[in-house]
Amino acid sequence: MTPVTLEPDIGTRFEGPFRPMAARLELILGAPALPMFGVAVVIFLLGWFGLARERLSSVNVSFFLLTLSASWWLATTSILMMSAGEATAVMWAHITYIGVCAIPSAMLQFSLALVDQVRQRMRMVIAAWSGTAVFIVLFFTSGDFITGVWRYSWGHYTRLGTASAAFLAFFITLIAASLHTLNRAMKNLELSEQHKKRIAAFLTALAVGSVASVDFLPSFGVAIYPVGYIAAFACIALCGRAIWRFSFADLTPTYLVAQLVESVQGGVVVVDMHGTVRVANPAAAELLASSPEALAGKNLREVLTIECLPASDSATFIRVGRTRNQSTTWRRHDGSTVDVSFSATLLRDRDRLPVGILYVLHDLTERRRAERHEFAANHDALTGLPNRTYFARRFDATVGEISAHGRVAAVFFLDLDGFKEINDRHGHTAGDRILQLAGARLRNALREDDILVRHGGDEFVALVSLRWAEDGAIVAEKLKSVLRREPFALDTLTLSLSASVGVAIASRGGIEIDELIRSADEAMYRDKREHHPRTDRATAPPFAIESRA
Repeated sequence: MTPVTLEPDIGTRFEGPFRPMAARLELILGAPALPMFGVAVVIFLLGWFGLARERLSSVNVSFFLLTLSASWWLATTSILMMSAGEATAVMWAHITYIGVCAIPSAMLQFSLALVDQVRQRMRMVIAAWSGTAVFIVLFFTSGDFITGVWRYSWGHYTRLGTASAAFLAFFITLIAASLHTLNRAMKNLELSEQHKKRIAAFLTALAVGSVASVDFLPSFGVAIYPVGYIAAFACIALCGRAIWRFSFADLTPTYLVAQLVESVQGGVVVVDMHGTVRVANPAAAELLASSPEALAGKNLREVLTIECLPASDSATFIRVGRTRNQSTTWRRHDGSTVDVSFSATLLRDRDRLPVGILYVLHDLTERRRAERHEFAANHDALTGLPNRTYFARRFDATVGEISAHGRVAAVFFLDLDGFKEINDRHGHTAGDRILQLAGARLRNALREDDILVRHGGDEFVALVSLRWAEDGAIVAEKLKSVLRREPFALDTLTLSLSASVGVAIASRGGIEIDELIRSADEAMYRDKREHHPRTDRATAPPFAIESRA
Protein backbone atom coordinates (compact mmCIF):
# COMPACT_ATOMS: atom_id res chain seq x y z
CA MET A 1 0.00 0.00 0.00
CA THR A 2 1.29 3.43 -0.90
CA PRO A 3 0.96 5.85 2.02
CA VAL A 4 -0.63 9.22 1.48
CA THR A 5 1.44 12.17 2.67
CA LEU A 6 -0.46 14.82 4.57
CA GLU A 7 1.40 18.09 4.93
CA PRO A 8 0.51 20.11 8.03
CA ASP A 9 -1.23 23.37 7.37
CA ILE A 10 -0.12 26.63 8.94
CA GLY A 11 -0.16 26.44 12.70
CA THR A 12 0.09 22.66 12.98
CA ARG A 13 3.80 22.48 13.82
CA PHE A 14 4.84 24.42 16.91
CA GLU A 15 1.73 26.56 17.15
CA GLY A 16 -0.58 23.68 16.50
CA PRO A 17 -0.78 22.16 19.98
CA PHE A 18 -1.72 25.53 21.41
CA ARG A 19 -4.71 26.12 19.20
CA PRO A 20 -8.17 25.56 20.72
CA MET A 21 -8.27 21.91 21.78
CA ALA A 22 -11.97 21.52 21.00
CA ALA A 23 -11.19 21.93 17.35
CA ARG A 24 -8.43 19.33 17.50
CA LEU A 25 -9.89 16.37 19.38
CA GLU A 26 -11.58 14.80 16.38
CA LEU A 27 -11.16 11.07 16.90
CA ILE A 28 -12.58 7.99 15.21
CA LEU A 29 -12.46 4.84 17.36
CA GLY A 30 -10.64 2.26 15.27
CA ALA A 31 -9.88 -1.36 16.07
CA PRO A 32 -6.21 -1.16 14.94
CA ALA A 33 -5.40 1.44 17.59
CA LEU A 34 -7.29 -0.03 20.55
CA PRO A 35 -4.78 -2.83 21.42
CA MET A 36 -1.99 -0.26 21.52
CA PHE A 37 -3.98 1.98 23.87
CA GLY A 38 -4.81 -0.96 26.13
CA VAL A 39 -1.14 -1.92 26.37
CA ALA A 40 -0.30 1.68 27.27
CA VAL A 41 -2.70 1.55 30.21
CA VAL A 42 -1.33 -1.81 31.40
CA ILE A 43 2.26 -0.55 31.19
CA PHE A 44 1.45 2.58 33.19
CA LEU A 45 -0.34 0.58 35.88
CA LEU A 46 2.57 -1.83 36.16
CA GLY A 47 5.00 1.07 36.56
CA TRP A 48 2.79 2.63 39.23
CA PHE A 49 2.51 -0.71 41.00
CA GLY A 50 6.31 -1.03 41.09
CA LEU A 51 6.59 2.49 42.50
CA ALA A 52 3.90 2.02 45.14
CA ARG A 53 4.81 -1.55 46.12
CA GLU A 54 8.17 -0.75 47.67
CA ARG A 55 10.08 2.04 49.32
CA LEU A 56 11.33 4.72 46.95
CA SER A 57 14.72 3.96 45.46
CA SER A 58 16.65 4.97 42.37
CA VAL A 59 15.68 1.64 40.78
CA ASN A 60 11.90 1.80 41.08
CA VAL A 61 11.80 5.53 40.32
CA SER A 62 13.82 4.91 37.14
CA PHE A 63 11.53 2.01 36.24
CA PHE A 64 8.50 4.24 36.67
CA LEU A 65 10.05 6.86 34.36
CA LEU A 66 10.60 4.14 31.77
CA THR A 67 7.02 2.86 31.99
CA LEU A 68 5.67 6.42 31.95
CA SER A 69 7.63 7.21 28.77
CA ALA A 70 6.54 3.97 27.08
CA SER A 71 2.88 4.37 28.04
CA TRP A 72 2.94 8.02 26.86
CA TRP A 73 4.36 6.91 23.50
CA LEU A 74 1.79 4.13 23.01
CA ALA A 75 -1.23 6.08 24.28
CA THR A 76 -0.55 9.17 22.18
CA THR A 77 0.33 7.08 19.12
CA SER A 78 -2.99 5.25 19.39
CA ILE A 79 -4.79 8.59 19.63
CA LEU A 80 -2.79 9.80 16.61
CA MET A 81 -3.90 6.75 14.65
CA MET A 82 -7.54 7.39 15.58
CA SER A 83 -7.43 11.09 14.64
CA ALA A 84 -10.11 12.00 12.08
CA GLY A 85 -8.69 15.31 10.95
CA GLU A 86 -5.23 16.09 9.63
CA ALA A 87 -4.67 18.98 12.05
CA THR A 88 -5.53 16.76 14.99
CA ALA A 89 -3.18 14.06 13.72
CA VAL A 90 -0.30 16.51 13.35
CA MET A 91 -0.86 17.83 16.87
CA TRP A 92 -0.72 14.31 18.37
CA ALA A 93 2.33 13.52 16.24
CA HIS A 94 4.19 16.28 18.09
CA ILE A 95 2.86 15.21 21.49
CA THR A 96 3.86 11.58 20.84
CA TYR A 97 7.53 12.52 20.63
CA ILE A 98 7.62 13.79 24.20
CA GLY A 99 7.41 10.15 25.28
CA VAL A 100 9.53 8.82 22.43
CA CYS A 101 12.38 11.19 23.26
CA ALA A 102 12.26 10.20 26.94
CA ILE A 103 12.38 6.43 26.37
CA PRO A 104 16.14 6.03 25.71
CA SER A 105 17.15 8.27 28.63
CA ALA A 106 14.76 6.49 30.97
CA MET A 107 16.10 3.10 29.84
CA LEU A 108 19.71 4.23 30.39
CA GLN A 109 18.94 5.55 33.86
CA PHE A 110 17.09 2.36 34.76
CA SER A 111 20.01 0.21 33.58
CA LEU A 112 22.51 2.23 35.60
CA ALA A 113 20.26 2.07 38.65
CA LEU A 114 20.05 -1.72 38.37
CA VAL A 115 23.84 -2.00 38.64
CA ASP A 116 24.12 0.81 41.22
CA GLN A 117 26.06 3.18 38.97
CA VAL A 118 23.77 6.19 38.79
CA ARG A 119 25.98 8.29 41.05
CA GLN A 120 29.19 7.26 39.31
CA ARG A 121 27.66 7.97 35.88
CA MET A 122 25.64 11.03 36.85
CA ARG A 123 27.20 13.11 34.08
CA MET A 124 26.05 10.54 31.53
CA VAL A 125 22.53 10.59 32.97
CA ILE A 126 22.39 14.39 32.91
CA ALA A 127 23.71 14.44 29.34
CA ALA A 128 21.09 11.91 28.25
CA TRP A 129 18.17 13.84 29.74
CA SER A 130 19.58 17.11 28.39
CA GLY A 131 19.58 15.53 24.93
CA THR A 132 15.99 14.43 25.48
CA ALA A 133 14.97 17.99 26.35
CA VAL A 134 16.76 19.39 23.28
CA PHE A 135 15.10 16.93 20.90
CA ILE A 136 11.64 17.55 22.40
CA VAL A 137 12.08 21.25 21.67
CA LEU A 138 13.30 20.52 18.14
CA PHE A 139 10.38 18.20 17.42
CA PHE A 140 8.01 21.00 18.41
CA THR A 141 9.75 23.93 16.80
CA SER A 142 11.54 22.65 13.70
CA GLY A 143 9.66 21.57 10.61
CA ASP A 144 12.63 19.44 9.56
CA PHE A 145 11.92 16.78 12.19
CA ILE A 146 8.16 16.21 11.87
CA THR A 147 7.13 17.12 8.36
CA GLY A 148 3.54 15.98 8.55
CA VAL A 149 1.65 12.70 8.89
CA TRP A 150 1.15 9.61 6.78
CA ARG A 151 -2.32 8.22 6.22
CA TYR A 152 -2.37 4.45 6.21
CA SER A 153 -5.32 2.10 6.08
CA TRP A 154 -5.03 1.62 9.85
CA GLY A 155 -4.83 5.35 10.59
CA HIS A 156 -2.53 8.35 10.71
CA TYR A 157 1.15 8.11 11.59
CA THR A 158 3.98 10.59 12.14
CA ARG A 159 6.07 11.52 9.09
CA LEU A 160 9.72 12.19 9.95
CA GLY A 161 12.12 14.31 7.94
CA THR A 162 15.82 13.77 7.25
CA ALA A 163 16.83 15.86 10.29
CA SER A 164 15.34 13.18 12.53
CA ALA A 165 18.35 10.99 11.68
CA ALA A 166 20.20 12.80 14.47
CA PHE A 167 17.52 11.72 16.93
CA LEU A 168 17.64 8.14 15.67
CA ALA A 169 21.38 8.09 16.29
CA PHE A 170 20.77 9.45 19.79
CA PHE A 171 18.04 6.88 20.40
CA ILE A 172 20.06 3.88 19.19
CA THR A 173 23.20 4.99 21.06
CA LEU A 174 21.42 5.19 24.43
CA ILE A 175 19.60 1.90 23.92
CA ALA A 176 22.89 0.20 23.04
CA ALA A 177 24.59 1.80 26.07
CA SER A 178 21.82 0.51 28.32
CA LEU A 179 22.14 -3.06 27.11
CA HIS A 180 25.94 -2.88 27.24
CA THR A 181 25.82 -1.66 30.85
CA LEU A 182 23.76 -4.64 31.95
CA ASN A 183 25.76 -7.12 29.88
CA ARG A 184 29.04 -5.90 31.34
CA ALA A 185 27.66 -6.03 34.88
CA MET A 186 26.79 -9.70 34.40
CA LYS A 187 30.50 -10.42 33.89
CA ASN A 188 31.45 -8.77 37.18
CA LEU A 189 33.00 -11.53 39.26
CA GLU A 190 32.29 -9.68 42.51
CA LEU A 191 28.52 -9.96 42.11
CA SER A 192 26.64 -12.89 43.58
CA GLU A 193 24.92 -15.39 41.31
CA GLN A 194 21.56 -14.17 42.57
CA HIS A 195 22.40 -10.59 41.59
CA LYS A 196 23.56 -11.73 38.16
CA LYS A 197 20.26 -13.54 37.67
CA ARG A 198 18.41 -10.33 38.46
CA ILE A 199 20.46 -8.36 35.96
CA ALA A 200 20.02 -11.08 33.33
CA ALA A 201 16.24 -10.98 33.76
CA PHE A 202 16.08 -7.23 33.20
CA LEU A 203 18.62 -7.39 30.34
CA THR A 204 16.38 -9.87 28.54
CA ALA A 205 13.36 -7.66 29.13
CA LEU A 206 15.04 -4.51 27.78
CA ALA A 207 16.50 -6.38 24.80
CA VAL A 208 13.00 -7.53 23.88
CA GLY A 209 11.70 -4.02 24.39
CA SER A 210 14.29 -2.55 22.02
CA VAL A 211 12.62 -4.48 19.19
CA ALA A 212 9.85 -1.87 19.42
CA SER A 213 12.18 0.41 17.44
CA VAL A 214 10.67 -1.12 14.29
CA ASP A 215 7.84 1.36 14.78
CA PHE A 216 10.11 4.03 13.28
CA LEU A 217 9.70 2.34 9.85
CA PRO A 218 6.17 3.62 9.20
CA SER A 219 7.45 7.13 9.94
CA PHE A 220 9.64 6.83 6.81
CA GLY A 221 6.91 5.50 4.52
CA VAL A 222 7.25 1.76 5.12
CA ALA A 223 3.61 0.71 5.14
CA ILE A 224 3.64 -1.83 7.97
CA TYR A 225 1.37 -1.79 10.98
CA PRO A 226 3.27 -0.52 14.09
CA VAL A 227 3.63 -3.71 16.13
CA GLY A 228 6.16 -2.23 18.56
CA TYR A 229 3.55 -2.24 21.30
CA ILE A 230 3.80 -6.05 21.36
CA ALA A 231 7.54 -5.85 22.10
CA ALA A 232 6.90 -3.09 24.63
CA PHE A 233 4.27 -5.17 26.38
CA ALA A 234 6.60 -8.20 26.42
CA CYS A 235 9.38 -6.03 27.86
CA ILE A 236 7.25 -4.69 30.69
CA ALA A 237 5.75 -8.13 31.34
CA LEU A 238 9.25 -9.59 31.70
CA CYS A 239 10.22 -6.69 33.97
CA GLY A 240 7.10 -7.33 36.03
CA ARG A 241 8.04 -11.00 36.35
CA ALA A 242 11.53 -10.01 37.49
CA ILE A 243 10.09 -7.53 39.97
CA TRP A 244 7.74 -10.14 41.38
CA ARG A 245 10.55 -12.68 41.65
CA PHE A 246 13.40 -10.52 42.90
CA SER A 247 11.76 -7.24 43.97
CA PHE A 248 13.50 -3.90 43.70
CA ALA A 249 14.53 -3.61 47.34
CA ASP A 250 17.45 -6.00 47.21
CA LEU A 251 18.79 -5.15 43.79
CA THR A 252 21.52 -2.69 44.67
CA PRO A 253 24.30 -2.61 47.25
CA THR A 254 23.47 1.04 47.95
CA TYR A 255 19.93 0.13 48.95
CA LEU A 256 21.19 -2.76 51.07
CA VAL A 257 23.64 -0.48 52.87
CA ALA A 258 20.90 2.08 53.47
CA GLN A 259 18.62 -0.61 54.86
CA LEU A 260 21.35 -1.95 57.14
CA VAL A 261 22.20 1.51 58.43
CA GLU A 262 18.54 2.24 59.10
CA SER A 263 17.69 -1.06 60.75
CA VAL A 264 20.84 -1.88 62.72
CA GLN A 265 20.19 -1.70 66.46
CA GLY A 266 23.43 0.09 67.24
CA GLY A 267 24.07 3.69 66.30
CA VAL A 268 25.93 4.41 63.06
CA VAL A 269 27.62 7.74 62.38
CA VAL A 270 29.84 8.51 59.38
CA VAL A 271 31.92 11.70 59.33
CA ASP A 272 34.40 13.07 56.84
CA MET A 273 37.95 13.89 57.87
CA HIS A 274 36.82 17.36 58.94
CA GLY A 275 34.31 15.83 61.35
CA THR A 276 31.18 16.77 59.39
CA VAL A 277 28.41 14.21 59.89
CA ARG A 278 27.50 12.65 56.54
CA VAL A 279 25.31 9.78 57.76
CA ALA A 280 23.54 9.22 61.08
CA ASN A 281 20.97 6.49 61.51
CA PRO A 282 17.93 6.80 63.82
CA ALA A 283 19.61 4.74 66.56
CA ALA A 284 22.58 7.12 66.68
CA ALA A 285 20.31 10.16 66.63
CA GLU A 286 18.25 8.79 69.51
CA LEU A 287 21.44 7.99 71.42
CA LEU A 288 22.53 11.63 71.07
CA ALA A 289 19.01 12.99 71.78
CA SER A 290 18.70 14.40 68.27
CA SER A 291 17.41 13.40 64.83
CA PRO A 292 19.24 12.19 61.70
CA GLU A 293 18.26 15.38 59.90
CA ALA A 294 19.53 17.58 62.74
CA LEU A 295 22.86 15.73 62.94
CA ALA A 296 23.52 15.73 59.19
CA GLY A 297 25.96 18.49 58.28
CA LYS A 298 26.92 19.19 61.90
CA ASN A 299 30.49 18.81 63.10
CA LEU A 300 30.71 15.85 65.47
CA ARG A 301 33.30 17.62 67.61
CA GLU A 302 30.91 20.49 68.19
CA VAL A 303 28.03 18.12 68.89
CA LEU A 304 30.08 16.28 71.52
CA THR A 305 31.98 19.41 72.65
CA ILE A 306 35.35 17.69 72.29
CA GLU A 307 38.67 18.84 70.88
CA CYS A 308 39.22 16.06 68.34
CA LEU A 309 37.26 13.22 66.82
CA PRO A 310 37.11 10.04 68.92
CA ALA A 311 40.03 7.69 68.16
CA SER A 312 41.34 9.98 65.40
CA ASP A 313 44.30 11.29 67.40
CA SER A 314 45.83 7.84 67.73
CA ALA A 315 48.79 7.01 65.48
CA THR A 316 47.77 3.35 65.73
CA PHE A 317 44.29 4.17 64.44
CA ILE A 318 45.68 6.06 61.45
CA ARG A 319 48.03 3.16 60.68
CA VAL A 320 45.68 0.23 61.34
CA GLY A 321 42.44 2.06 60.60
CA ARG A 322 40.37 0.36 63.27
CA THR A 323 39.63 0.42 66.98
CA ARG A 324 37.14 -1.73 68.87
CA ASN A 325 34.81 -1.31 71.85
CA GLN A 326 36.13 1.82 73.49
CA SER A 327 34.02 2.96 76.41
CA THR A 328 33.49 6.66 76.97
CA THR A 329 30.92 9.27 77.90
CA TRP A 330 29.47 11.46 75.14
CA ARG A 331 27.57 14.69 75.55
CA ARG A 332 24.10 14.62 74.04
CA HIS A 333 22.28 17.29 72.06
CA ASP A 334 20.21 18.31 75.08
CA GLY A 335 23.27 18.75 77.30
CA SER A 336 22.97 15.45 79.16
CA THR A 337 25.55 12.68 78.90
CA VAL A 338 25.37 9.06 77.84
CA ASP A 339 27.77 6.16 78.35
CA VAL A 340 28.64 4.54 75.03
CA SER A 341 30.89 1.87 73.64
CA PHE A 342 32.10 2.68 70.14
CA SER A 343 34.12 1.06 67.39
CA ALA A 344 35.76 3.26 64.77
CA THR A 345 36.81 2.32 61.24
CA LEU A 346 38.84 4.57 58.99
CA LEU A 347 37.29 4.86 55.52
CA ARG A 348 39.68 5.14 52.58
CA ASP A 349 39.21 5.90 48.89
CA ARG A 350 40.57 3.84 46.02
CA ASP A 351 43.99 5.43 46.47
CA ARG A 352 43.97 4.35 50.14
CA LEU A 353 43.73 7.95 51.32
CA PRO A 354 41.59 8.61 54.43
CA VAL A 355 38.21 10.13 53.56
CA GLY A 356 36.14 9.58 56.71
CA ILE A 357 35.46 7.61 59.86
CA LEU A 358 32.65 5.15 60.53
CA TYR A 359 31.51 4.95 64.15
CA VAL A 360 29.32 2.11 65.44
CA LEU A 361 27.83 3.01 68.82
CA HIS A 362 26.21 0.98 71.58
CA ASP A 363 24.37 2.45 74.53
CA LEU A 364 25.93 1.32 77.80
CA THR A 365 23.22 2.85 79.97
CA GLU A 366 21.30 -0.37 80.53
CA ARG A 367 24.49 -2.39 80.89
CA ARG A 368 25.90 0.06 83.43
CA ARG A 369 22.59 0.07 85.29
CA ALA A 370 22.62 -3.73 85.36
CA GLU A 371 26.23 -3.71 86.49
CA ARG A 372 25.39 -1.27 89.26
CA HIS A 373 22.47 -3.42 90.36
CA GLU A 374 24.65 -6.53 90.30
CA PHE A 375 27.42 -4.74 92.16
CA ALA A 376 25.00 -3.47 94.79
CA ALA A 377 23.55 -6.95 95.22
CA ASN A 378 26.97 -8.54 95.67
CA HIS A 379 29.00 -5.84 97.43
CA ASP A 380 28.98 -4.01 100.72
CA ALA A 381 27.81 -0.43 100.29
CA LEU A 382 30.23 0.98 102.89
CA THR A 383 33.54 -0.71 102.09
CA GLY A 384 32.96 -1.71 98.47
CA LEU A 385 34.10 -5.24 99.31
CA PRO A 386 32.09 -8.28 98.22
CA ASN A 387 29.36 -9.32 100.65
CA ARG A 388 28.16 -12.63 102.05
CA THR A 389 25.94 -13.27 99.02
CA TYR A 390 28.91 -12.99 96.68
CA PHE A 391 31.02 -15.19 98.98
CA ALA A 392 28.38 -17.93 99.06
CA ARG A 393 27.96 -17.83 95.26
CA ARG A 394 31.68 -18.08 94.55
CA PHE A 395 32.65 -20.44 97.36
CA ASP A 396 32.23 -23.88 95.74
CA ALA A 397 33.81 -22.88 92.43
CA THR A 398 36.77 -21.19 94.11
CA VAL A 399 37.44 -24.11 96.46
CA GLY A 400 37.24 -26.44 93.48
CA GLU A 401 39.79 -24.37 91.56
CA ILE A 402 42.14 -24.30 94.57
CA SER A 403 41.89 -28.06 95.03
CA ALA A 404 42.41 -28.68 91.32
CA HIS A 405 45.80 -26.95 91.58
CA GLY A 406 46.85 -29.13 94.51
CA ARG A 407 46.55 -26.34 97.05
CA VAL A 408 44.63 -25.93 100.30
CA ALA A 409 41.54 -23.72 100.70
CA ALA A 410 41.43 -21.78 103.97
CA VAL A 411 38.75 -19.52 105.44
CA PHE A 412 39.94 -16.66 107.66
CA PHE A 413 37.48 -15.03 110.06
CA LEU A 414 38.70 -11.63 111.27
CA ASP A 415 37.15 -9.40 113.96
CA LEU A 416 38.38 -5.89 114.84
CA ASP A 417 39.31 -5.55 118.52
CA GLY A 418 37.69 -2.71 120.42
CA PHE A 419 35.61 -1.49 117.47
CA LYS A 420 32.53 -0.96 119.65
CA GLU A 421 34.47 1.47 121.83
CA ILE A 422 35.52 3.44 118.72
CA ASN A 423 31.89 3.79 117.67
CA ASP A 424 30.76 4.74 121.18
CA ARG A 425 33.57 7.18 121.76
CA HIS A 426 34.09 8.84 118.38
CA GLY A 427 30.79 8.23 116.62
CA HIS A 428 29.60 6.10 113.75
CA THR A 429 31.23 8.33 111.13
CA ALA A 430 34.65 7.54 112.56
CA GLY A 431 33.68 3.89 112.85
CA ASP A 432 32.59 3.73 109.22
CA ARG A 433 35.83 5.33 108.09
CA ILE A 434 37.84 2.81 110.14
CA LEU A 435 35.96 -0.05 108.44
CA GLN A 436 36.73 1.40 105.00
CA LEU A 437 40.44 1.85 105.74
CA ALA A 438 40.75 -1.55 107.41
CA GLY A 439 39.01 -3.24 104.48
CA ALA A 440 41.41 -1.54 102.03
CA ARG A 441 44.49 -2.68 104.00
CA LEU A 442 43.26 -6.24 104.24
CA ARG A 443 42.42 -6.35 100.53
CA ASN A 444 45.93 -5.12 99.64
CA ALA A 445 47.48 -7.76 101.89
CA LEU A 446 45.92 -10.61 99.90
CA ARG A 447 46.48 -11.86 96.37
CA GLU A 448 44.14 -10.85 93.59
CA ASP A 449 42.65 -14.35 93.35
CA ASP A 450 41.84 -14.46 97.07
CA ILE A 451 38.37 -13.38 98.15
CA LEU A 452 37.82 -10.89 100.98
CA VAL A 453 34.28 -10.02 102.07
CA ARG A 454 32.71 -7.92 104.78
CA HIS A 455 30.75 -10.49 106.75
CA GLY A 456 28.89 -7.96 108.86
CA GLY A 457 29.61 -5.28 111.47
CA ASP A 458 33.35 -5.30 112.13
CA GLU A 459 33.83 -8.85 110.82
CA PHE A 460 35.67 -9.81 107.63
CA VAL A 461 35.98 -13.23 106.01
CA ALA A 462 38.64 -14.26 103.48
CA LEU A 463 38.94 -17.36 101.28
CA VAL A 464 42.64 -17.91 100.60
CA SER A 465 44.63 -20.45 98.61
CA LEU A 466 47.53 -21.90 100.70
CA ARG A 467 50.42 -24.12 99.69
CA TRP A 468 50.31 -25.95 103.04
CA ALA A 469 47.75 -25.93 105.84
CA GLU A 470 50.48 -24.75 108.24
CA ASP A 471 50.75 -21.52 106.22
CA GLY A 472 47.39 -20.46 107.69
CA ALA A 473 49.02 -19.16 110.87
CA ILE A 474 51.49 -17.11 108.81
CA VAL A 475 48.72 -15.50 106.75
CA ALA A 476 46.66 -14.82 109.90
CA GLU A 477 49.59 -13.02 111.49
CA LYS A 478 50.13 -11.01 108.28
CA LEU A 479 46.50 -9.85 108.29
CA LYS A 480 46.78 -8.77 111.92
CA SER A 481 50.05 -6.97 111.36
CA VAL A 482 48.80 -4.84 108.43
CA LEU A 483 46.16 -3.44 110.78
CA ARG A 484 48.31 -2.73 113.83
CA ARG A 485 51.61 -1.64 112.27
CA GLU A 486 50.39 1.89 111.48
CA PRO A 487 47.70 3.97 113.15
CA PHE A 488 44.65 4.98 111.14
CA ALA A 489 44.61 8.73 110.44
CA LEU A 490 41.16 10.29 110.33
CA ASP A 491 40.39 14.00 109.91
CA THR A 492 41.09 14.94 113.54
CA LEU A 493 41.95 11.54 115.03
CA THR A 494 44.71 8.98 114.91
CA LEU A 495 43.54 5.58 116.07
CA SER A 496 45.39 2.33 116.55
CA LEU A 497 43.66 -0.92 115.73
CA SER A 498 44.21 -4.63 116.22
CA ALA A 499 42.27 -7.73 115.22
CA SER A 500 41.66 -11.34 116.17
CA VAL A 501 41.81 -14.00 113.46
CA GLY A 502 40.62 -17.57 113.24
CA VAL A 503 41.42 -20.02 110.44
CA ALA A 504 39.58 -23.11 109.17
CA ILE A 505 41.14 -25.45 106.61
CA ALA A 506 38.96 -27.32 104.09
CA SER A 507 40.58 -30.73 104.14
CA ARG A 508 38.01 -32.47 101.93
CA GLY A 509 35.81 -31.80 98.93
CA GLY A 510 32.16 -30.88 99.36
CA ILE A 511 32.72 -29.10 102.68
CA GLU A 512 29.86 -26.76 103.55
CA ILE A 513 30.61 -23.05 103.68
CA ASP A 514 28.72 -22.61 106.93
CA GLU A 515 30.85 -25.32 108.58
CA LEU A 516 34.07 -23.57 107.63
CA ILE A 517 32.88 -20.13 108.69
CA ARG A 518 31.61 -21.49 112.02
CA SER A 519 34.90 -23.29 112.59
CA ALA A 520 36.92 -20.17 111.75
CA ASP A 521 34.63 -18.05 113.93
CA GLU A 522 35.22 -20.32 116.93
CA ALA A 523 38.96 -20.19 116.32
CA MET A 524 38.77 -16.40 116.15
CA TYR A 525 37.12 -16.16 119.59
CA ARG A 526 39.79 -18.39 121.10
CA ASP A 527 42.40 -16.15 119.53
CA LYS A 528 40.67 -13.11 120.99
CA ARG A 529 40.90 -14.72 124.43
CA GLU A 530 44.42 -16.10 124.03
CA HIS A 531 45.84 -13.32 121.75
CA HIS A 532 47.24 -15.69 119.16
CA PRO A 533 45.73 -17.26 116.01
CA ARG A 534 44.15 -20.68 116.07
CA THR A 535 43.96 -22.99 113.05
CA ASP A 536 41.10 -25.49 112.87
CA ARG A 537 40.78 -28.28 110.30
CA ALA A 538 37.31 -29.26 109.07
CA THR A 539 37.15 -32.99 108.41
CA ALA A 540 34.58 -35.50 107.33
CA PRO A 541 31.48 -36.00 109.47
CA PRO A 542 31.16 -36.34 112.30
CA PHE A 543 32.56 -32.80 112.39
CA ALA A 544 35.73 -32.47 114.47
CA ILE A 545 38.23 -29.70 115.21
CA GLU A 546 41.95 -30.22 115.09
CA SER A 547 43.59 -27.28 116.88
CA ARG A 548 47.01 -26.08 115.90
CA ALA A 549 48.98 -23.36 117.71
